[in-house]
This record gives sequence, C-alpha cells and structure tokens, in this order.
Amino acid sequence: MTLGEGATSPQSGPAAAPPADGAEVSIQAQGETHKASPQGLEDLDNFPYNPDFAAPVWAEDYDAEAEMARVNADIDLCAREGDPNNLCAVCDKPGKDRCSRCSHARYCSRECQVADWPLHKRFCAAFAGGGAEEKRPSPQHYRALFFPVFSATPELHWVVHRRSDAREWFDYRNDDVVQFQHRTGLWDLKKEKRVSIINPMHDFGGRRVGHRLVAVCFGSTGAFSSFNPQLLNKSILSMSKPGHIHPALGPIYLYADGRRLGDEGGDPKTRDITPRDIGHIVRFFEDADCICVNEPARYPGEVIPGIRINDLRSAYNAAIGLKTAFDQVNVPLRPASKYDLPIAMAFYLGLSWYIRPGSLAITTGDREPWRDANLRYLGWVYRVDEEAFKNAAGHEQVMCKTIFSRAAFSGSAVVLHGSGKPILLPHLSAFNAYLDTVCAARGVSSAAGFQDFWAQYKQLLGAALEDVPSPYEYEKAEVKDKLGRYHPDFIADTAAKNIDSIWQKILLQMNRPPPAPPAAEARSRSSLDHGPLYRGLFD
Repeated sequence: MTLGEGATSPQSGPAAAPPADGAEVSIQAQGETHKASPQGLEDLDNFPYNPDFAAPVWAEDYDAEAEMARVNADIDLCAREGDPNNLCAVCDKPGKDRCSRCSHARYCSRECQVADWPLHKRFCAAFAGGGAEEKRPSPQHYRALFFPVFSATPELHWVVHRRSDAREWFDYRNDDVVQFQHRTGLWDLKKEKRVSIINPMHDFGGRRVGHRLVAVCFGSTGAFSSFNPQLLNKSILSMSKPGHIHPALGPIYLYADGRRLGDEGGDPKTRDITPRDIGHIVRFFEDADCICVNEPARYPGEVIPGIRINDLRSAYNAAIGLKTAFDQVNVPLRPASKYDLPIAMAFYLGLSWYIRPGSLAITTGDREPWRDANLRYLGWVYRVDEEAFKNAAGHEQVMCKTIFSRAAFSGSAVVLHGSGKPILLPHLSAFNAYLDTVCAARGVSSAAGFQDFWAQYKQLLGAALEDVPSPYEYEKAEVKDKLGRYHPDFIADTAAKNIDSIWQKILLQMNRPPPAPPAAEARSRSSLDHGPLYRGLFD
C-alpha cells in the first residue's frame, strides 16, 4: 500500500498459480530437471506442494471492484441508519456516553472508554480546544486531521474544501508543509500532491465508516532512497510502537467526504473528522500491508509470533525508533505480497524455519543490501520458481526450479516457525553458535549434532534457559507447517542433497574453508520422521 497512488491494491506481485489439472509437471533442482506425473497437485508424492499451506499473500485476494462495492454499501447503510459517529468509538454499539472533557468521543461503556484512552488522549485536548464546535470559523469550515513531519503531535485543522471545474482543493500550506518544501525542494504542491481514498485498502474490521476517508499527501512513501529518512512523518510514527506502523514521507492531511466511490461530480460532501474516524485512520496505518501487528486482538486476521532482526546501522531504523538488534513481535500469518522463504540450513537441521521482510522500507539508500552478521546463516534461503509453458507436443508443462541464494533485506527481517508456534531468541543464538562451532572445527553439521549442542548450550547458561523448550519442540509429525507453499520435506531433502554446495556458498562470503562433508546417511531428513519424503524426485 502506497499512499498517493489512489484507491488501488496493496503491494502486489502475482503469485505463481498451481498447474492446471492435466498439465505436465517437471521439477528442476540445482540445474537438474525431472518430470513428475501429469496429476499435478493431486499426487503430492510427485509434486511438492504443501497440503497444510495456509499463508497465501494478501495481494492474491484483493479485488478492486469488490472493495469499491463494500465501501459504497457501507456508505449507503449509514445513510439509511444514521451517522456512524453517534456510535461508540471502539465498537459499533450506540455511543450513549461522551468524553467528559471534549464531548466528541462517544462510548457504549466504561470498558470501551478505557480501551480507547491511549489513543484518544492524543487528541482530546485538540477537540476540546481549537477543534471545539464554538471555534468553527464558519459553516463552510470542517475539521481535518493533519500529520506533520517535524512534530510528533498530530493536529486538527479547520479547512474549506473548494471545487472548480478542473480540481478540488483546500489551503494546505502551514509551517510544517513550508519547512518540508524547503528541506526537499518540492515547491509546486499541486504537482507533488497525491490523493488516496483509504477505505478500499482496509475493511476496518467490518466497522461502519459511512464516508470516504481521503488522504492528501505531499511525498511518496516509497521514496526512501531519494530522501533523508529524517523526513519520515514523525507524528504518524508516534502513533504506534517502532516498526509497527506504516511509514509515510512528508506531511499528510486526512478528511471525510460523504460521496460514494465513483460519484466524483458535484460539490464535495465534506464532513468533520471525528474521534471514531481517527481510530479508523490509525488502524489503517497500523494494519494495511502490515509487517508487525501492534494489537493482535484488533487485527482482522490470524497473527503468529516471530523474532525480528534489525539493522542498527540503518538510518531508516534510527528514524523510526528501532534500537535493539532483536525483538519478539507478532506478525500476520499471511504476508502482504511475497511468500515466506524457507531458511536452507534450518531445514537441513530439521527445523521448519522461514524468513520474511521485517520492514516496509523499500531501500534505505545504502549501496549494498543489508546482510547483517546475525543473518550469516539465517539469510540463506531456498526460492522455488514455477514456469508454465507448452512443450514441443503442444501440451502445457510446468517447470519447478529450486534456487539457493542469499536473501537481501532492507532494515529488518522476521524469523518464523512454519507452524506459527514461537521461535525464541535463545534458539536463534544457539543456531548461529552451533554452525560457527562446526565451521571452526571443520566438523559435520547434522540435526543430531545440533540437538546435542542445544543440550550443552542450555546446561552452560543454566537458569537463564531453564524454562526454554528445545528448538525441536514443534518438529513433530502432528505439528503442521502452515507457512511453506512447498512441502517442508521437499525443501529439507533438497538442502540435504546439496549441502556441500550450500556450505561452500555460505563460507565463501565469510572467507572461511568449508566444514567436512556429511556422511551419506546424514543427507536425508527421513530419520527425523517428518512424513513422506520425495525420494526419486532428483534421481
């Protein structure tokens, strides 16, 4: 989701579709191509899809026409049943009580008022002061929400929404906007202005909104490589924990408009921004294209735990307030736009670990992608590329190619267990320490070796790890892998077959000699009892 590009899909990249029924399937791994039966997905012994996969990217489900219909249905419903701003600011029950200080926020109960206070206290004084009804300059003025760049405090502004034959506008200039212009050289606001309707990008948990929520931006949220990260919008960043809210570049106004989507003619139906609207807006910035979830109970989807690894040298991370190399986070089960990547060495050791981007920064402006030492093993992944084509006989054929490579992340990465169960920081520390030990001794790496190492590691650290379970706690046949699009045993066996070349590539970037090759019997995951193996696929 990029503000300033209209009411369009979140970030998207079409995912490879499963082969059609009856299509021929071939599998290529490490340069070798092998055909499977034309039964496609129906026979997993011949094609390595994961039957338990439950984490397709959100972009796959986005339907612009359906979202437009949803927003218009909400506007029509509220037109029939009354102003939704008379409802509770937290839920959709009638708001029988008001905030005693500002009188604008409505609540159905004391519980909802207490739940909303961390957010409402940021705006209560503004609604009671300059945004109070008696301060309205004229009947043509309406409250708009302004997120300044250089202050951590959002503001309420009175604006007059005007329209001509060619365009709509209100007076956007204020001290913060002028300072942003001076810092960036973006002098022509008409050219730099981008307008987005945010309702189609987020369903707000099914809550009623009743009007468009329109964002007016003066920068691009994807322009991190062109602009100093210090120009990230500080007031938006202040609305949530570091790394838990969508970053924005430049100042942003938001206002309410009662027109249905598609009804662009006629005068604007501008409305006042209310505390309930502000709740919708903040949830949008937190949840749309969400990387890390601030409030799992509010998130409209399944949430799983993970460990985020952060680049502390990143100017972007410094600007958003990330100050620790590791933190425990909650993330959506379903990633925004790209499948989770299996970590090659983890799968070789019998661990169903995946990695995904942990930051919405497209680039931090560095010349080289971030490859932190903490990712020296975790950052090496398997990608599976599918390509559909017609063979010489005119039959549709699908080629599946596994590619081992070093993933490049920008700012942060999140490590996850395929089951959605928690990975703990000691697990990552022990994983890196074990492989470092193997490298130093030029020994043999194996699942059994890592289990023995963990037992010694836990004993050495004593009470600090007393209640920490084994990294293999969830590596059992009854624990299903939900994150991997491809069967975990397919990935593990591919890693086992190619472990020599994997080590060579990993150690080449570390300028170290490879460890000893594993014994032939250690090359299979079969001893770990993880279900069917794909023996014969690469023979």
